[in-house]
Amino acid sequence: GTREYLADRTVESLGLLYAMHWPNRQFETARNARRTPFHDRLLAAGAVMGELHAWERPNWYAGPDDRPVYEYSFGHQNWFDATRREALGVQNGVGLFDQTSMAKFLVQGKDAGRILNRISTASMMVEPGRIVYTQWLNPAGGIEADLTVIRLSEWQYQVITSVGAHQRDLAWLRAAVTADDHCFVTDVTNSFAMLGIMGPNARALLADVARMDLQLLGNEVFPFGQSKEIEIGYAI
Repeated sequence: GTREYLADRTVESLGLLYAMHWPNRQFETARNARRTPFHDRLLAAGAVMGELHAWERPNWYAGPDDRPVYEYSFGHQNWFDATRREALGVQNGVGLFDQTSMAKFLVQGKDAGRILNRISTASMMVEPGRIVYTQWLNPAGGIEADLTVIRLSEWQYQVITSVGAHQRDLAWLRAAVTADDHCFVTDVTNSFAMLGIMGPNARALLADVARMDLQLLGNEVFPFGQSKEIEIGYAI
């Protein structure tokens, strides 16, 4: 939202008005405004970055025979085969996704659960450690947000939503808190990195880096919809 950022981006956007509107075209101005802690390591792994709401995010990974640039067309673009390899890798093995750009809100206080329960379609009155996928509704029953909530403790929740809905969902949540409520909403997006580990070998990878017995991360002990604090190296 700074003047310099908006000036740089606006000049590019206006200049593209009558240019060819390539599918998946990436902005070239106002880049590298927000980068995750993994940025340099992702580049070293061949990441070709895109940008969403000022965040630099890997869109695809160039292999040894790929040019790490976008070559636009209306057919299969030059990243098509690279993306296919990634999709098959996750489908058959395991993949890691940098999701740090997703918005994260900490909701705390004795009224936190009640307020989240009032605006959500799903119940927030679950046991601590449960993850709840839900929508937020307006008084007319229309959907205002689509997101995930983790109950951390009796009076503490974490809301995770998309980068594109960051400010809108934060404003909707804060508007639900009145002056009489004991509830505090903190935007902690920049305080936490976030990695998604996905694929049939995801649990095995997590157990390996956490030096845990794989059974402790199995479906019976750690089923879908549960959260757990674990140690990886010096981090929790």
